[in-house]
Amino acid sequence: MGSRSSVLLRALSGLSVVAGLLAAPGPAWAGPPPGSTGAGITGPVTENVATTQAAQNKTDVVVDALTTPTEQTVAHPDGTFTRTVNAEPARMQTATGWQDISTDLVQATVNGQPVLKPRMTPVDVTLARGGSTQMASVDDKRGHVVKQSWPFDPLPEPVVSGNTATYASVLPGVDLIQVSHKTGVSQVLKIATAEAAKDPRVVQMRIFLDAQNATVTAEPGGGLSATGTDTGKAEMRTAMGQWWDSSQSGVSASDPGGPGITRPFSLSLGSENGKQTQVLGMSEILSLPNLRYPLFVDPDWSTVRASYLYVDSAYPGTPYWNGQYTDSTVHVGYLPSYWAPDGVSHTTRGYYQFDTTPMSGKIILAAVMNATETWSSSCTATPVDAWVTGGISPGTTWNAQPGLVAKTDSRTVAKGYSSACPAGTVGFDLSSIKSTLQTVSQWTVSLRAGNEGDPLGWKRFNNDASIIVTYDTPPYTPGLWTIDNARWTGAPFASTYVTRMDHPIYTLTVGDPDGAAGGPINVWMSVFDSNNQYVFGAGPLGPIPGSGGYPSWQGPTKLNDGVYQLQAQAQDDKGVNSGVMQFFFEVKTTAPDAPLITPPDTIKTNPSLPGYGTVNGGGAAGAGSYAFSLNEQGTYPVRGFVYSVTNAPGPTSVPVNLSCDTRVKEYVVVCPADGRTATATVTPVDTSTVLTVWAFDYAGNVSAQTASKTPASYHFDVAPPAYTALTPLPIAAPSQGSWVPVAVQSNGTPYATNSCQGDTSSGYPGSAKFNALQLNGAPGQFGTTTTAVDTSKSFSVSGWFCPTNPAPGGSTIQSLIAQIADTGVPGGAVRLSSGGLPELDTWTTGNALEQVQTPTAQTPNQWFFVSAVYDQLNQQLRINVNSASFTGNWTTATSPQTHLSATTQPVRLGEGFTGQILNPVMTQGVLTKDQFHGIQAQFTATTQGVLK
Repeated sequence: MGSRSSVLLRALSGLSVVAGLLAAPGPAWAGPPPGSTGAGITGPVTENVATTQAAQNKTDVVVDALTTPTEQTVAHPDGTFTRTVNAEPARMQTATGWQDISTDLVQATVNGQPVLKPRMTPVDVTLARGGSTQMASVDDKRGHVVKQSWPFDPLPEPVVSGNTATYASVLPGVDLIQVSHKTGVSQVLKIATAEAAKDPRVVQMRIFLDAQNATVTAEPGGGLSATGTDTGKAEMRTAMGQWWDSSQSGVSASDPGGPGITRPFSLSLGSENGKQTQVLGMSEILSLPNLRYPLFVDPDWSTVRASYLYVDSAYPGTPYWNGQYTDSTVHVGYLPSYWAPDGVSHTTRGYYQFDTTPMSGKIILAAVMNATETWSSSCTATPVDAWVTGGISPGTTWNAQPGLVAKTDSRTVAKGYSSACPAGTVGFDLSSIKSTLQTVSQWTVSLRAGNEGDPLGWKRFNNDASIIVTYDTPPYTPGLWTIDNARWTGAPFASTYVTRMDHPIYTLTVGDPDGAAGGPINVWMSVFDSNNQYVFGAGPLGPIPGSGGYPSWQGPTKLNDGVYQLQAQAQDDKGVNSGVMQFFFEVKTTAPDAPLITPPDTIKTNPSLPGYGTVNGGGAAGAGSYAFSLNEQGTYPVRGFVYSVTNAPGPTSVPVNLSCDTRVKEYVVVCPADGRTATATVTPVDTSTVLTVWAFDYAGNVSAQTASKTPASYHFDVAPPAYTALTPLPIAAPSQGSWVPVAVQSNGTPYATNSCQGDTSSGYPGSAKFNALQLNGAPGQFGTTTTAVDTSKSFSVSGWFCPTNPAPGGSTIQSLIAQIADTGVPGGAVRLSSGGLPELDTWTTGNALEQVQTPTAQTPNQWFFVSAVYDQLNQQLRINVNSASFTGNWTTATSPQTHLSATTQPVRLGEGFTGQILNPVMTQGVLTKDQFHGIQAQFTATTQGVLK
């Protein structure tokens, strides 16, 4: 169908265009959601349940089902929601529910050893309590662990304060300070004096490593990473180490003080006594002049975490992804060289990235990003601008920054310089571009100084920012449920949807993600032509419950043949609109022309009678295959051809809604690959055979389906059959039945009688008396001693039958004559259904029943004649019934599957049948109508068996 430019819904019945039509479309609605409406809910509270509870109780309700370590959603009584997304984990799930994260250290015992552990963190961090060389371990709780050991004497018992454990004098003048974080641990060596720094153990500092289910390797940038052996991904890392001296005010083991500039040193891998070591590049630090002691040297291990970084003009090609090479804060603004510890001017910009996949498609009412400013260059407030940008990645640097989308806010602040302007949270309003944000699943916000040449604009922000978004959920974008009698021309949603109806009914599926609490919903529908011109429309249609429904609408007038577009939009009771459904369809009411039938060369067409021919060499009924070419004669390709094979003029109409390569009643459907030519392979069914063919298109229009037109047909004849004598197969009567004489007319037809019991010849003096089987409905039956036919091949069956109770009801089926297959079950049979309908049944090797059945029940105590054929080559079952009640022929096309074989089993007559059976025939091959009647003359007064 191709794509088209969006066309807005026009004024509908005098109404103006629906407000907010350009709102981002929600997900296509495929039907009402299954499940409960909220009563008796167990398990986490969903959005639907939370919004219902909030409205009922007039209080906020947490949507437990949407809670994650970094996200929490609250439903409000007015039907809106607020979602808070943190850049770092803020909570973790425990056996008792969600708990706030706390990095404060507490005493614990692990494997019998006393340790320190943070109170509640998503990463399992363990710190030593002294008395051994064990330092720390970081376990990501996904099976990956990195353990560290001190290379010298056992560690002393630490002094613990909050999240910090200080191990004093691990070497002369050196303290080890371990700091627990949400995602790992920092290990800071505090070197007090220049004399302490000369200790060879400090100069050659290394730490033993032991990785479990992970391999530690060196990174090109100077850090180390632990790659999971099960995942092949970096699960933990220590970036290139950072160090700082005491040249800035406010310096500590957790803060470089002042402007916050740290300097890197390399980490590398070594080996000692068969163990892997983490080697610190101390010479890179200790060789520098003018160091101010104490020095702080910080290599840390942490899990891979959420995305944040800053870019620095002083190091334009360096990526600071997730705090690598830095103090893990976000730097913003201009730092002149005379303030910088490294003597270089810096201009920096910070970036935070949030996964907002759950927000995509929502209607955002308000959005704020909060970030904590931890340091400023003075208490003089300077502007910080917030920009929404493109996404960031590990490759983002000063030289490779994302594009700017829009500036959303500017805040003039100064926090973190002194007690006069302490550190605090700064909120940046993002609402000005909420319509853009609600269409994307990842938000990236950049903070940068309003004046990037002002040294007073230099600031540091915590890396754990958050966004707080208030939103409403729009109804689902309506989905098309159906258009009257429409079908796809190929793969669904990748081809044309076409209908043969010029005045169709359009049915949609609509609903609201909030369920019943999100409704009621109204719907607008419009139809446009191929030139995007408005044809007609209607709305509002509804109301429909928010839990979902199927609104229908029929346009006011008929449509001409052509391509159209159906548009639809839903709106909830708060005025929030869904996206606009745009669905293309085609109206095609013109049927294709009747096809051209071309016979094979083995059939000679009568020059004076086109459409009539004779098989060369005579041919025979039930023998030979003749491939007729079927060709579309119209302008456009067709979907397929449907044909029937009969021994009389064929039907004048066929079913609609045909499917390729199927068999419906007596019809066979074939579909050409090119839409033009197909083949019908036919075997003669009688001395005169008629092939009748229709063409049908993708819309279901069938050629010649009106009284004024006829389908294409071809008549061809074969030679009359040669009459041969059939062989009687003797049968023996069981105790439940007997042979009785029945008076017959000269043509073999029984005389009319109101009784199917005993000898009726007394009423017809001088008439011939033939032997009939008298049966009383007992389970036993008459049977031959040998096989009559192989039911996997063509066979014919006939006989006279007089039932006393043709319609016993229930599930009772009366078998008249049946050839037993080698499996011991019937392979082919003429039977009476429980409703008294004569039928011919065969079974496939898959034990599937195939059947042709008359539509009219037999009359009790009345003789009727049945002749039936399984035509293997034409894949047909045919049955003919002659009686005082009705006379007719019926045909059913069978599947190509192989039928059950019968080569050793007998023929059974009258199982469960009450009445009389006269002159039964079951023979191999296809008999013509004349042959069936001619064979009756082969029965005599002494025949007691089945002719084969």
